[in-house]
Amino acid sequence: MPSGKPWSELVVFLGYGQYCPDGAALHLLARCRFLADRLGSRLTALVLGQELPASAVAAAEERGADEIVSLEAPALAHYHAEAFARAVGNLLRERGPGLFLLPNTLEATEVAPAVAGMLEVPALTNCIDIEIANGCVVVTRPMFWGTRHVRIQVETGQPLVVTVQLRDGSPVQGRPGNPSVRRVQLPAEAEPLLTRILGGSEPAVADIDLTKAEVIVAAGRGAASKSAIKLVEEIAELLGGAVACSRPMADLGWFPRGRIVGTSGKTVRPKLYLACGISGASQHLAGMQEAQTIIAINKDPYAPIFEVAHYGVVGMLEEILPAFIENARGIRAGDKLP
Repeated sequence: MPSGKPWSELVVFLGYGQYCPDGAALHLLARCRFLADRLGSRLTALVLGQELPASAVAAAEERGADEIVSLEAPALAHYHAEAFARAVGNLLRERGPGLFLLPNTLEATEVAPAVAGMLEVPALTNCIDIEIANGCVVVTRPMFWGTRHVRIQVETGQPLVVTVQLRDGSPVQGRPGNPSVRRVQLPAEAEPLLTRILGGSEPAVADIDLTKAEVIVAAGRGAASKSAIKLVEEIAELLGGAVACSRPMADLGWFPRGRIVGTSGKTVRPKLYLACGISGASQHLAGMQEAQTIIAINKDPYAPIFEVAHYGVVGMLEEILPAFIENARGIRAGDKLP
């Protein structure tokens, strides 16, 4: 597509199989409806799987898609990075790549660069915002472990693949539309896939629903000790809240994966979010920065978590949390705080 001309199409990946429509993708589709209107572009919702879910059609209608494209094949029923990238890349090559946008999920971190490589176009991943300025698309992206944000202006008409950290559950609805539906039955692969899936397992069902918790106490690497975890659990119990964690704490085995807050876990909006020993990587911030009140405790005064916190305390958890616990006990007993 020649540069300098408006993008003719914005394609948003809506989801696949039983995970379609994806909540974050719905938010992205709604946002892209407004982007498409300002750019004068067509908005297409893309679905992968063995069949097109009725829920995906309804969601695309509600959020103003102009077209729904469903790529259907047995190989697309379950997530397979190579099969997904090949199917999407071939479709976009046929249509002439405009802007291809995906929510910044774990799957997107594999599929987006592969699609960009097939099409030989740039990819901008892990973006936290996308907007229109001076007729161009401008994306905001964290750098240096989330300590800095940069704004990147994309030349009008430049084919591009973008993944965006938009929160699911957002009230953004776009505007209703009446999209056409195109279902494409893909033939058997002409070239064999280099990888094949030998088996899989469903993730364990979370023991609590973090999205419904009004108070969340979350533990990060700074709480990776038995004594710190005990304090985190105690303050959560006193506050009547749920215990959550950053992804590294689940990777280290301290918490089940169902407790992760962030792009690889849950997006939450509690009344109170107490972050204990969490540095504030952009992936985690994307899942909790819309909490009504955020209190952060971290020994590093320059930790990115303090940029979104309403209140911050610099210090070691083992020194700070006992004071929190004492005050919480006093509140429960009806005492006045000093």
